[in-house]
Amino acid sequence: MGGSFDHWVVIAAAVCLHSFNASAQTDISIRTSATPTNGPSPLTVAFSARGTPPSAPYSSAATYQWNFGDGSTTNGPNVKHNYLKPGTYRATVVYRRYINVIDAERSEQAPQSVVVAVTAPAALGITPVTLTFRGVVGRVSTQSATVVILNEGGSLLHWSASVGPGGWLRLDTNRGSLAAGQQKQLQVLINNSNVTAGIYTAQLHFTSPGAAKSAVTTTVRLIQMPRRNSPVTTTARPNQTPKPARHILVPILIALGLLAYATVALSWRYKVNGRVIKVKLIPDPGTQRVNVQGSLLGVVSPGAGHSGRRKIHSAS
Repeated sequence: MGGSFDHWVVIAAAVCLHSFNASAQTDISIRTSATPTNGPSPLTVAFSARGTPPSAPYSSAATYQWNFGDGSTTNGPNVKHNYLKPGTYRATVVYRRYINVIDAERSEQAPQSVVVAVTAPAALGITPVTLTFRGVVGRVSTQSATVVILNEGGSLLHWSASVGPGGWLRLDTNRGSLAAGQQKQLQVLINNSNVTAGIYTAQLHFTSPGAAKSAVTTTVRLIQMPRRNSPVTTTARPNQTPKPARHILVPILIALGLLAYATVALSWRYKVNGRVIKVKLIPDPGTQRVNVQGSLLGVVSPGAGHSGRRKIHSAS
């Protein structure tokens, strides 16, 4: 009788213990987090999960299985994943815990998901990529041109601009931000007041770190013309004799051909770079040769007389 009673007591205790364990372990949950949950591709996301442990004193083994929504899976409570293509992904984690009870081992699970939005990266676009300005020495130019900067990608674009070289070129704005598909017009301005005659080139450098297309350059050219009727001076290189002016040589060559059959001498006077030069052509009818004589008559001060050449024909 006593043995039979003890047997039933053990069975009843086991049933009660099993019932208590089953009811105690039904409360299972999981907390998840993801950082960041949106951004341009490629986007690296850090995932974390923490499930509720079983009630003491029962032992448990837990697993975390992740599915990132793009065909990739992994295991562990703290993981990272790199999304390479734009899109919306649902990352799911399944938490499982295995509980040892008196009569058997039982598993419980709780799924949880996180939505990750991956956008196309920003892309820098500039139009046009070449500009040309024209100016005149002594005349301040009020010209301007428009450059359009646009975001050709799907994420926020942060851009900046710099000018170089040349102090005659500037932009009205040198930094900003553009949403996907947005554009902005920038004014390109020049200041040619201290620029001498010539052709000058400078660049507008646009950059956007992290963008798919992160750098674009616009080339700007300034053609600065001399003023009309302004003297043009030619400087000879060191140790080099300046070449004769063409307007002296051309009539001399023509006269040489004519005087080969003539008997009258001709002479010219020229004022070149402040000097008066006399050129005399003397024909020799017997030999059909022409003798050329040249002489420097004097130096004319810069303010005296007309600065152009003077041509005198004389017979001798």
